Amino acid sequence: MKHLILLLTIAFATATAHAQLQTNMALKYLVKTPKAINSKTVLIILMHGYGSNEADMFSLRSELPQNAVVLSARAPITLRENGFAWYNIDGPNAGGSRINETFTSVSLIEQFITQAGKKYKIPASRIYIGGFSQGAIMSLDIALTHPELIHGAIVMSGRLQDEIQSKAVSADRINKVSIFIAHGTEDKVIPISKGREEKAWLDNKHIYCDYHEYPMVHTITREEMTDMQKWLAKQLK
Repeated sequence: MKHLILLLTIAFATATAHAQLQTNMALKYLVKTPKAINSKTVLIILMHGYGSNEADMFSLRSELPQNAVVLSARAPITLRENGFAWYNIDGPNAGGSRINETFTSVSLIEQFITQAGKKYKIPASRIYIGGFSQGAIMSLDIALTHPELIHGAIVMSGRLQDEIQSKAVSADRINKVSIFIAHGTEDKVIPISKGREEKAWLDNKHIYCDYHEYPMVHTITREEMTDMQKWLAKQLK
């Protein structure tokens, strides 16, 4: 498999060497800001996977537009030192979710997005969220239930939760959000079947997404990042 794998599990101290953990909003976060914030500045909020932390996705900040405010949020549930979750899981393949914890996290993310938009004076039309694994699941949850808060969602190696399906708003509201979905065919943590089910459900509801599959395991590759960058550049035109 000829891919440059981006290392997501990096030392917490490495990513925080140039950024300090912020605690002034609904979620703790790391932030990278451009030299100036203007009418073309976008806000990109990143969410890590189960058992990881905000330093993980923050390592991708150099892959994102230079004029972006990038926030990498810490999930609210502490599993261990430097290990956090958006909800606890039960069972294999990223298991069944504890749905009350999911709903609590969705509410916190909703607050965080609103607070960040106000703080940096960036409207929803220039706000994007994205995540990997459990963070991807949360990104899709927000896109389906609170699409008015964002302009785009990046869903990398996630899945659609059964309980969220019934809470999704109308397709015409969701279709105002651009959705990028990527999944690995060799993924053993969240199998490719989950990605395909995700796509099939959206298709059935006439909700458009830009869907990609790659010959990869539960990770992020250079090819995937390149496709995401092309998708994002198209959104920002």
